[in-house]
Amino acid sequence: MECYALPEGADQVDQPDRGDLIDLIDALDTGGHTFFVVYPADDDLEWSYAVSKSISAFGGYELDKSDPARGEHSIATAADPNTIADDILTWIKRR
Repeated sequence: MECYALPEGADQVDQPDRGDLIDLIDALDTGGHTFFVVYPADDDLEWSYAVSKSISAFGGYELDKSDPARGEHSIATAADPNTIADDILTWIKRR
């Protein structure tokens, strides 16, 4: 599935691989780079996977997965960039 990642305050990353996703996650902060969203390259598809820096006392990241066509929406938290990158790629493959 073709997709792209759109980070806040940065350039779009086409076809992000695991390394790209880990870099995007590691670059998140509480300033001007608080989130990025992965979208399908096909404008007819409406799914998205957003990762944002959590501002809670526990830190980590908030993961917001949405696929209206399948009636799916979930919000979770995670701490490990490697696990998050793997989850994004697995989730995209299921679309």
